[in-house]
Amino acid sequence: MAQPAAAASAEEEVLQVFTDFTRAMNTGDFELVASLYRHSPETSQFLDATGLPFLYQGWEAIENNLKPFFVYLKSSTGSNSFSMHHPQAVMLGDNGAVITGYHNWVSTDQATKAVTQTQIRVTLAVQKINGKWLITHEHASAFPVK
Repeated sequence: MAQPAAAASAEEEVLQVFTDFTRAMNTGDFELVASLYRHSPETSQFLDATGLPFLYQGWEAIENNLKPFFVYLKSSTGSNSFSMHHPQAVMLGDNGAVITGYHNWVSTDQATKAVTQTQIRVTLAVQKINGKWLITHEHASAFPVK
């Protein structure tokens, strides 16, 4: 008789959020990324990947910020590839955790074949709500350019 599959640890469940986040960016899947966030006025996002830091407060503001980026990913004539590196989960109890890691974003312009690489530090605060880990805060900032 086969052994039943071991249940995922809390850390593995939490890190799956980062894996799914990366997959959503690689496929331009807005519905997937939206399913990872807590849809609440308390949810927040701080982005400093473009040199213009901005805080988005509430799911509606975050959604309005994310949608154009995912439209770009889906409609881009070039290629975009995201890889995740060094993901770590720090458990803050049974229902809270912080995920840290970084994304390497490689974008290739189809016309010029120019390649741009951006490394983005990512921190996600997640909370287990109704049995599902959801992003309650996201912080993303580009690595300094050397």
